[in-house]
Amino acid sequence: MFKNVTQTKIFLPIILFISLSISVFSVHAMSEQQVINFAVLANSKIKENIYRDRVRDFEEIHPNIKVRLIRLKSRNYPDLLAELMAMSDDIDVINWFASNRLNTLVKNGFVVDINEYWQANHLDFQFNQASKEQVLFNNKVYGIPLTSYIWGFYYKKSLFKRLGMSTPKTWPEFINLLDTLEQNQIAPIALGTKYPWQIAGWFDYLMLRLHGAEKYQQLVDGDLAYNSKEVLLVFNYWKNLLNKKYIFAQHRFFDGDELMPLIYREVVGINLIGSFSLSGLPVKNQADIGFFPFPTISDDNENSVLAPMSVIALTKNGAKKPHLTQFLQFFNTNETQIFINKGLSTFSPKKSARIDGRPIIKQTAEIFEAANYHSQYFDLEFEFEMAEFAKKAFSEFINHQDVNKVTELLEQKRKTLYPVTDTP
Repeated sequence: MFKNVTQTKIFLPIILFISLSISVFSVHAMSEQQVINFAVLANSKIKENIYRDRVRDFEEIHPNIKVRLIRLKSRNYPDLLAELMAMSDDIDVINWFASNRLNTLVKNGFVVDINEYWQANHLDFQFNQASKEQVLFNNKVYGIPLTSYIWGFYYKKSLFKRLGMSTPKTWPEFINLLDTLEQNQIAPIALGTKYPWQIAGWFDYLMLRLHGAEKYQQLVDGDLAYNSKEVLLVFNYWKNLLNKKYIFAQHRFFDGDELMPLIYREVVGINLIGSFSLSGLPVKNQADIGFFPFPTISDDNENSVLAPMSVIALTKNGAKKPHLTQFLQFFNTNETQIFINKGLSTFSPKKSARIDGRPIIKQTAEIFEAANYHSQYFDLEFEFEMAEFAKKAFSEFINHQDVNKVTELLEQKRKTLYPVTDTP
């Protein structure tokens, strides 16, 4: 993947954000061995400032070490990867995605394993196995889990109470809930397809609930055909929801981030999305928003969640510097993990670093802890080109509802990107 991006020659301007310090010495006056170059995924000033605050605290504790904060802000993944490559020799520590996106850096020698640190600090006991698997490649650990959140259904609690509805646990209960909302002139399912990213969460969960993590991973790896009986079943479940007109009719005019106010106004009933969507509501209204996980369909495949995770990883360049263990340790402390996750409305994958009092954050963290498989979400699991093509195909399917058409299109794309298999 790095090779392809290199050929595109996308080199974006690099903006270095220099951390302020109470020291009278500037970063430039210090030896580079005393400077940690820290690249952070921050496509907003809010995220940047949260990390900047913790960096300043680290510098106060370690006055002889300075941190140069580098903000990675591209939203398009190839651009983001190219931005990272352009400064690869100038980064010591990186805040990055877990799972396949982290493995891309591993395969290209950009990051190094932290096995020694992990074992010395007994991190196997601090993170559950599903979290560890997101940073484990070839039996080596390449990152410290830092933030996560869960995709699930958000709803207005007072509306459910007024209509006598309870949160569903099974698929039949889920369909009954949708029927009740429709009977009360409320569009049951919120959805925004103006930009086709939110819709992929539906495909992920239907695939996981119907067929489990193993089949889902086969699809991620390109080893399962999109015209297989498994994927056909996913789209038929989806089509049944469309046939019953459960989907918000104006979905083409909304982005997924714009839907939570419609939940509160009772225009739509439920919204499948992550906790970041709560920022679309005033704080005073957030207390009336509840959460429930995607309902079970097959009892054998119920314990998987969509839980995008970010990590802290050590680069090949950073491994040569003497102070990096202290920096990793600082970002693994409960205090730092609590501070960052509270600011981002996420939760720490580290169980001992969860004290956020908000009920939804507490509830979703408990679901995360109990899950035996964490998917990083469609965008981060699948190869970028496949993910972009598929999201558009999903969005078009909402309109044409032709199962054979969408699966054949997806299968043709798979064959151009992956070795052809004999999977039916």
